[in-house]
Amino acid sequence: MIHTRNSSPCPFMVLHLFILVCSSALAITNRNNTENDRQALLCFKSLLSDPTQVLSSWTNTSLQFCNWHGVSCSEQLPHRATALDLSSGGFTGVIPSCTANLTSLERLQLSNNSFHGSIPEKLGFLTKLTYLNLSMNSLDGGIPSALSSCTQLEVLGLWNNSLQGAIPPTLCQCKNMRVINLSNNKLQGSIPATFGILPKLHTLILEGNSLSGYIPLSWSSSSLTHVDLGSNSLSGAIPESLVNGSLQVLRLMSNMLTGELPEALFNSSSLTAICLQKNNFVGSLPIVRAISPRLKYLSIQENNLSGPIHSSFGNLSSLVFLSLEYNNLVGSIPESLGHIPAMETLKLTVNNLSGHVPLSIFNMSSLKFLGLGANALTGRIPSKIGYTLPKIQTLVLQSNKFDGIIPASLVNASHLEKILLSCVVSKRPWA
Repeated sequence: MIHTRNSSPCPFMVLHLFILVCSSALAITNRNNTENDRQALLCFKSLLSDPTQVLSSWTNTSLQFCNWHGVSCSEQLPHRATALDLSSGGFTGVIPSCTANLTSLERLQLSNNSFHGSIPEKLGFLTKLTYLNLSMNSLDGGIPSALSSCTQLEVLGLWNNSLQGAIPPTLCQCKNMRVINLSNNKLQGSIPATFGILPKLHTLILEGNSLSGYIPLSWSSSSLTHVDLGSNSLSGAIPESLVNGSLQVLRLMSNMLTGELPEALFNSSSLTAICLQKNNFVGSLPIVRAISPRLKYLSIQENNLSGPIHSSFGNLSSLVFLSLEYNNLVGSIPESLGHIPAMETLKLTVNNLSGHVPLSIFNMSSLKFLGLGANALTGRIPSKIGYTLPKIQTLVLQSNKFDGIIPASLVNASHLEKILLSCVVSKRPWA
């Protein structure tokens, strides 16, 4: 009897055939994705006005879109568009929705053009996006909540547009966010308290909008280094929690903030600039207990502060700019202010200060602006002021109770550009 063996394909051949099929499918997918990027870029160009022909290299006959102006691609195959840098190109039109078809895009930079209309909701499909800058355009409408789907986003720049409505609180879903700049728009509503839970956020700039309500009490993020909420309609007090161990710049000017100034502000080991002018703060100036803090710029002018300037302000030994003008401060000027070595601007005008001006003030060789006008200060202007203030550019002493003569040494102040000395009693014009 003859036995026959059933023939079956070799397992190795089956595996080889499977790999060939998968590789072919992958190659087709890669080609499709690459071609999709090219078509998305051509769509982007077709919907814009490009008067200076910045995108002249973007042509339908060119297959190598990675060489097109402003386009960057991944190094590994397949080459996908990962960045679109087209700032200051003179483009006009709306931002095309087909931009969202560039699904590998990590960076979208369209700032300083003339884009108008709203921000496309479909940009939320760019889930790999880490950097989005649409600033300095003419965009209007709201900030799409769909941007919260860009969970890899680290930098969001929308400043200098005409955006309206509320700031989407869902942006807190972007846990990698480091910088948010929405300044100089027409945004309304309150500041999302959820920004305080962004663990990597170090710069928050919302200046120049119409935001209202309180500064969120929940903000205690140790990562924040720069906070600018100026020129809004914020009310309430400054939360103590805002002054953390890393905050370097705090700008809250031109709001409707009230209450007393937190002592922590003046005793921070990290703050270098504090701008609180044009608010409604009350109470006395805090005592500076820290020795040699890093603070260089301090502006508290145009508030309702009262009480004396404490001698402990001399501990602010790094100050370059100090403005306390247009308040209700009383008492004498502390001599310790004159021992701050790098002070360039000292503004104390329009208060109720009295007594003699310490000689140390008139011996600050670094001083460029000295404003003491509209107080009740007495005594004489030192005869050698033109020599002891060698860098002085502006000298404001009017509307006080000084007596004596106007020092002739002022003619030696070679940098002096402006001097106000009205109501200084002088026996003769110069001596």
